[in-house]
Amino acid sequence: MKPETYQRFTEHVRSWAVADPDVIGLVAVGSMAERDRSPDEWSDHDFWVVAGAEAVAAIRDDPSWLPDDDRIILVYDETEHGRNVIYDDGHLIEFAVFAHEELEITRANDYRVLVDKADLETRMAAIVRASARHDVDEATIFGRFVGQMVIGLTRYGRGELLSADSMIRKWALENLLTLIGRILPPETDTRLDNLDPRRRFEAAFPVLGERLNDAATLSGAAAVMIDIAEEHLAGVPSNTEAVRATLRNLLARAARAHDPDN
Repeated sequence: MKPETYQRFTEHVRSWAVADPDVIGLVAVGSMAERDRSPDEWSDHDFWVVAGAEAVAAIRDDPSWLPDDDRIILVYDETEHGRNVIYDDGHLIEFAVFAHEELEITRANDYRVLVDKADLETRMAAIVRASARHDVDEATIFGRFVGQMVIGLTRYGRGELLSADSMIRKWALENLLTLIGRILPPETDTRLDNLDPRRRFEAAFPVLGERLNDAATLSGAAAVMIDIAEEHLAGVPSNTEAVRATLRNLLARAARAHDPDN
């Protein structure tokens, strides 16, 4: 999407929120907030609408208030409060609608209050502070990483490749990236997303990102992840050589079971 079209979409939604008496506020999140980065041609629109309780369902379920609604090809439920809308050019709008008293159930980092009829700025600042707190310690996150690797590798050995791939390259990788983001200084001046450890990882850690992305096979990815844990996460108390050796041995067993010629 061209920058001028993106801004036109944003302004359409903002003007609608200003004019609609049922809308209490409009909060842009993600790239739409335009905090540390400007939207590019791949950026979606991601925002929250805060409204009176009696109007929430109508706003959420009838997105005709969106710009160019005649070009919408699909609307579907993404969360209890959120809907995703896809346009005929592939542009995505992710919006959620909250009653005034529901706002504190959210989590946020980058945000910009576009319409504020009820002191939402103060509440959003508190939400961001709460979202940034680390409620889980590094040892627990590492334990989850190891457990998910074990589950994934045993499924790999059994031949359940789709399930193993999801467990290793999604869930275990997410915990590994979380630990890297907490413990290592970025290789560049890029700031990681504290709610999604995958976002902007390659920009912040280009060397590690390349290693992880270059692992074409599931067994290769698992091996790289174990190596990275050994090389960079020595400060986590539960990250012992015995744990890593167990993972390596399990990986070797699973590879042999899945491919007898390996």
